[in-house]
Amino acid sequence: AGSGHRHVLKLELQQVLGVNFARLPNEAIERLIDWKLKSPAGKAAVGSSSARGFSPVRKPASPKSPTDASAAVAAPGAEADAPPALPQEEAVPPPPQGFELVVRMTSGEVLMSMTGADLYLTRADLIGHLLQLAPLPATHIYRLFVGEVVLSGEHALADCGATCETGGTLEIIAVLSENEFLALLLETREQILRQSQSLDGKRSFKEIASFARPPQAVLETLKKLCVLWKVEPASKTAEGYWSSAKQLLGAESGKTFFACVREFDADAEPQRTVAVLEDYCTDPAYEVDNVAHVSMVCQFLAAWIHALHKYSRSIL
Repeated sequence: AGSGHRHVLKLELQQVLGVNFARLPNEAIERLIDWKLKSPAGKAAVGSSSARGFSPVRKPASPKSPTDASAAVAAPGAEADAPPALPQEEAVPPPPQGFELVVRMTSGEVLMSMTGADLYLTRADLIGHLLQLAPLPATHIYRLFVGEVVLSGEHALADCGATCETGGTLEIIAVLSENEFLALLLETREQILRQSQSLDGKRSFKEIASFARPPQAVLETLKKLCVLWKVEPASKTAEGYWSSAKQLLGAESGKTFFACVREFDADAEPQRTVAVLEDYCTDPAYEVDNVAHVSMVCQFLAAWIHALHKYSRSIL
């Protein structure tokens, strides 16, 4: 099956599972998609406007932990016509929807009032609305508190213990905080984007793409970016990642690569970002100065990766 079909089924699975989707390991997700693609109903559903790849299910009130979810996935050799097992709970009324959500500053000032809210709203959802209504000063971020619990990462209001009756009102607190790593993140991003505007920069990136066997620091830097941007490798090997990285660097004379840097949303999935970059950013071999000895252009990429890692950790 093509990657487009897999992407369609992945989106449908995400809609069905709601907040539980983020807690499933990638292996479990891929096995569910593989099972659905092999079933006649799944094949017929892909690309069909009249059928869905996955049937809607009731969202659980208390999502299981990642360990519980991964343990519930069927073992290899299970029945081909039966889907891998997912966490099942007795019928439980879903969290109430359709209440008013009010976001206040500690001073009492109301920043936002949202009607028709539900408990599956995440930090990214709320920050997106807040920034439209109350743009932040430079180098500042909003920290959101549900009671005494910080709403962070990909967690939803329900994960923080929030409750509210339908038609009621839920209030959360927004605290304006200065984030020293935001300025660093923006600065390192601009350093990369400036390379796209200079002949020397373009030449340097083109030179990297010409490597048949890149230095380890170059390979790992580009591999991490491919994983971060969810670029599918040609194979799960160093050569496969390098092949995909070279294609990204060469696409539209590098415009695709620079667009990935420019358009990456650092606030969307901070937990995933930290998980992807953790081993790179804690390995002395990939400190910015060490990468600079190997490649001046990769120095800029490494600096952005380290800044992104620090920024993501700061908003968790």
